[in-house]
Amino acid sequence: MNNTEKREVFQGLRDLKLLEYGATIEVKEFRDFFNISYPETAKKREFDTLALEELGCADFIRNALLNEGKYFKMSGGFYRVLLPSENMHQVELMMKSSDKRLKRAIKLSENTPVEFKEVSNKEMLAKLKIGNVRY
Repeated sequence: MNNTEKREVFQGLRDLKLLEYGATIEVKEFRDFFNISYPETAKKREFDTLALEELGCADFIRNALLNEGKYFKMSGGFYRVLLPSENMHQVELMMKSSDKRLKRAIKLSENTPVEFKEVSNKEMLAKLKIGNVRY
């Protein structure tokens, strides 16, 4: 599905008031909106392709809603727009996740043999970013 089609579905979800704070969409219903249908049996590759398509659609919605101060999250068989009171907790989770990734990147960089490292300040920048607000 291309971005134009995703925008059309996004607008349809908005028209149905499914992108308001606290709104929920069952996973199956979400897939139906985007014409994603999982067969009962198929090769793993096909299931993986469909899962990536669903993830791409959810990510499109999530990114569009971030501009409105909303976060689109999947939990327990539902996609849900978090309430404004839940946003800061989600921000904390996202920042912790970023710090974990930075720490892993630093660990890899520090343990890469010197002869394979390029001369740059990426490692130092990553260390400075941990725990700091990034824009």
